[in-house]
Amino acid sequence: MLKRHLLIAPLLAALAACGAVTGDKPPAGLSRYHGDRFQLDYPSDWGVREGKAGSRPSVQFNGPSRDDGTRSAEVQVIDWGDWRNSLLDKLVQFRGAAPRSGYEIEKEEPVMVSGAEAAHRFHYSTEIKTVTGAKVRMRLTETFVLTEKRRLLDVIARSPEGTAGKERLATILGSFAVEEKDGWFGDR
Repeated sequence: MLKRHLLIAPLLAALAACGAVTGDKPPAGLSRYHGDRFQLDYPSDWGVREGKAGSRPSVQFNGPSRDDGTRSAEVQVIDWGDWRNSLLDKLVQFRGAAPRSGYEIEKEEPVMVSGAEAAHRFHYSTEIKTVTGAKVRMRLTETFVLTEKRRLLDVIARSPEGTAGKERLATILGSFAVEEKDGWFGDR
């Protein structure tokens, strides 16, 4: 019996780090977004905008603006809708398109996301030109999440290279959990 208890504590700690265990309230300084497909904790001083990414429903969480025309960090969740293919199909598609988009994939890994059937994360970087004309190297983490109801969610986290946004984004991504309800904010 003691062996079981010794195994459970580290397992719960690992699950919490992956976002698989969420409390009733977000940690201090964070707010919790509850959508019809997911929940996520984000800094309370960030802006939240529901809208579209192309023709797909999306929610964007924006950190403070910087002088170079970027934000300190931002997260966007895009609902690709019903996904009739495997998650592997999306991963192969992304790997093929990344170099053509100027993305340099540095690492990829399967990840655990609470409430998801499967999830896979890419870490990559690219250079952008901002509205101020500045060229800024951006670090991105993109997680493709296949829900149990066979919907594909795309979670993109961005921050300028060399900023403190990386740790903040890790906290936000760790809180992401799938919560499938019947509607979606774009359907209202």
